[in-house]
Amino acid sequence: EGPRRGSSQRQVAITEDITSRDPEPSPISRMPDEEESGEGNQKCFTTVSRRKALMMGLAVAVAVAILITVLVLNLPSSEHADSDLGNNMHESCSDYGRIPDMWNQCQPNDFGEPTIVNIPSCQKEQYAALTSALAEYLPEGGLAIDSCDPTNMALLSMAETMPNIDSHAEFSTNALVERFSVICLYFATKGNRWAGSSQWLSEDSHCAWFGVTCDADQIIEIVLDLDLNKLGGTIPSELAILTQLKILKMGGGDIEGAIPVEVYRKLTNLELLALNGNRLEMEIASEIGGLRSLTHVDISYNNLGETTLPSELGLLSDLEFIQCFFCQLAGTLPTEIGKCTNLEIVSFASNFIGGTIPTEIGQLNTSLRHLNLNTNNLEAGPIPSVLFRLTQLTTLSLFSNSFRGPAFPSEMLSNLTNLENLDLGRMSLTGTIPTTELSVWAPSLITLYLSVNSISGTIPTEVGALTRLETLGLDQNNISGSLPSELGLLSSLQRLYLWEGNRLLSRRDVPPELERLLRENAVCKFESDCDSGADYEARHF
Repeated sequence: EGPRRGSSQRQVAITEDITSRDPEPSPISRMPDEEESGEGNQKCFTTVSRRKALMMGLAVAVAVAILITVLVLNLPSSEHADSDLGNNMHESCSDYGRIPDMWNQCQPNDFGEPTIVNIPSCQKEQYAALTSALAEYLPEGGLAIDSCDPTNMALLSMAETMPNIDSHAEFSTNALVERFSVICLYFATKGNRWAGSSQWLSEDSHCAWFGVTCDADQIIEIVLDLDLNKLGGTIPSELAILTQLKILKMGGGDIEGAIPVEVYRKLTNLELLALNGNRLEMEIASEIGGLRSLTHVDISYNNLGETTLPSELGLLSDLEFIQCFFCQLAGTLPTEIGKCTNLEIVSFASNFIGGTIPTEIGQLNTSLRHLNLNTNNLEAGPIPSVLFRLTQLTTLSLFSNSFRGPAFPSEMLSNLTNLENLDLGRMSLTGTIPTTELSVWAPSLITLYLSVNSISGTIPTEVGALTRLETLGLDQNNISGSLPSELGLLSSLQRLYLWEGNRLLSRRDVPPELERLLRENAVCKFESDCDSGADYEARHF
């Protein structure tokens, strides 16, 4: 311990001695020259740093601006790929395989009129070449290139998808003209709304487009009514270019206006015309007689404005099928219909046709199988005997007209032995249900509808021979008596209308044979319960 204590004392002494010799620290004073020089250097460094940061910021801003400019300039091309979605500001002629969206290019101008915008110069060049090549098919006076007229839109579309007409060797003059025709059809009927438009407006051959069929590179069929394809607009006169067209089906849409006269005059090879279920408002033009090759015509469910059937129908000697129900036909049946000696099906139901059934219709005795004139204003009187000369009839529907007199004239029973559907309901027919004569219809009759008449008597037991019968309508007559058990033999029965408005026994007195049939077949017994919609149409049309 002694030596350690002595060492510690010496260290303390040394420390105190050093401390005593170190003077009191004094405040540090500035050295003018050196201090000024250091501060200057610091300011210079700060200024340079700020300038560098500013320059870097400007460089970044310029780079961003350039990038944005490049993106904006390329935006139309990228949107062009999505033109089928309706987001195209199309300004390019380079992407041939992409479908141009002309509707999106139609924008209101300063006067509120729709005009085509953003037409690139290359498209204008090809447009000029097309208008020259198709001059004879264009309106007199030409078209404005920025017009939203369907014909002009068709030309612009072709100018886009055919950027160099001369290089498309596969397009002959005829092919070019036909392509123009169907593209006009596309724009005139609002093709951007179609449910099915695969390949339309693409650079592929128009013969490969949805609904278009060609033979030897000529269009022979246009079928666009599949699954209600949502066609609208109007029928373009350019359709008349397709002189080899045989089938035109564009039903189930919203097409308005009329059939252009040019179509009647030019499409002399047309065999089938189906425009049913649209909004056509027109007269059936006398020029329809020019469609000499027609075999099938269906313009049902249109508003034809109480037009009359032209006598020129008699010129259609190949006609087999004509249907126009719910289309507001008026006037009378033309006598010339008797000249259409190949007619098999005639349906003018639910119209305003009046007058009498012309005797000339009897000339169709070897061909006519289906005659439907129900729900019209045909003149009161007995059922015309000329109808009983139509020995090939399988369907005769005169439902809801003004005929009166015997329901079963003897000539009907002896001559119309092929009947499958006889609809004579809602008239003023009298008499009784025949007995043994019913056997002539036993092999064929499916529908016997006589409801809402003045038929009397009882239901004969012979009705049980009609084993193919699916519908038997006798309600709202003057029928009395009990129900024959033979009704239980009608094994195909689906609808049985008996009880309403007749003096039959109560439904509690139904024979057990019939009761079993009603239960097993789930037979409908009241028209108001089950005779509606599709079932009603199937029976009356």
